[in-house]
Amino acid sequence: MAALFSKMLTKTDIESCLCIRASPLGQLPFEEGQRVNMHVHDESGQEWIFSCSIEEDENVGRFVSVGWLEFARFKEILT
Repeated sequence: MAALFSKMLTKTDIESCLCIRASPLGQLPFEEGQRVNMHVHDESGQEWIFSCSIEEDENVGRFVSVGWLEFARFKEILT
């Protein structure tokens, strides 16, 4: 499967939520203020469900906020 995006993780990504700029993702199937669940499978096939929402910041613009901390802790991404 092709990657949809890649990014260097920031302190906010690691400690709060994964934030992805919306513009490179193209048309999204939901609007600002709505929440959707993104079903993701890791390398072992285990399914993870990430809650996502579109938010806007005057400095960054529109971005997708992904609740992924349980996954990050399990995979020991958090330091």
